[in-house]
Amino acid sequence: MKMGRCLTWVVLALLLLFALSSFLTVEAASALHLDDRLLHPSMQHPFGTDSLGRDLSARCAGALLNSVICALSVTLSSTGLAMVIAFLGLYTKYLDGPLMRLCDAMKALPSTLLAVLMMVVMGPGLLSITAALAAVFTPQCARAIRGRARAVMKEGYVEASMAMGLGRAHVISHTVLPHCQGVMLTQALFIFSSSILAEAGLSFIGAGLPADVPSLGGILNEARGVMHQAWWMLFFPSMILLVLTWALHSASPAGLGSSWRRKDI
Repeated sequence: MKMGRCLTWVVLALLLLFALSSFLTVEAASALHLDDRLLHPSMQHPFGTDSLGRDLSARCAGALLNSVICALSVTLSSTGLAMVIAFLGLYTKYLDGPLMRLCDAMKALPSTLLAVLMMVVMGPGLLSITAALAAVFTPQCARAIRGRARAVMKEGYVEASMAMGLGRAHVISHTVLPHCQGVMLTQALFIFSSSILAEAGLSFIGAGLPADVPSLGGILNEARGVMHQAWWMLFFPSMILLVLTWALHSASPAGLGSSWRRKDI
């Protein structure tokens, strides 16, 4: 078990180093060399080249870094908003019902359709995709944190804090929410992993990052027309997505899938 967890963190560290290497290969990722179109993987081009002669390994590194930045932005936004919603719901019952009904209404909408519609309205870009995916993931995260927080509110030490005269807002922020860290971490890992796949999917259909910004989904979209003669354009971005999502899933302290389906969520 420990060996498997160590392997997971080693893989994540290697992927992070690969993403950070994009700072050293910015020129190679954007330089056009039409005479070097669709070259097979080699020592000079470990992942081969794309249909415009750009080094695919450099483009994948840049795309991975953009995916990580996008996923981190979505994760921080979603968990932050979810904590605010949970705090307001616990602070006053008059806000709890309307906020949960709003979350339920947003959850009822198809997540992909909601994200695409928001991207169409706001236009491509990191800020737009962060807002779109945050709108998708915040409702479920808010319900998860609220469910755990309501259970903590019934504990004896919380009631004792209230009896001592501490303000409700102080008890919620300093006692209740800190005891929800396990749920927050699980939700954050789920959102981070899902955001990477969601960003890749949106970029694949042309509704994600701008075309001039490297994206794993964008590279896969470019590979559709040359997949029979340039298998590497499909293979390497797909493997990066596969390995990254597997590693993030394995890094979860309780398993992302089972925690996402817990009954208090």
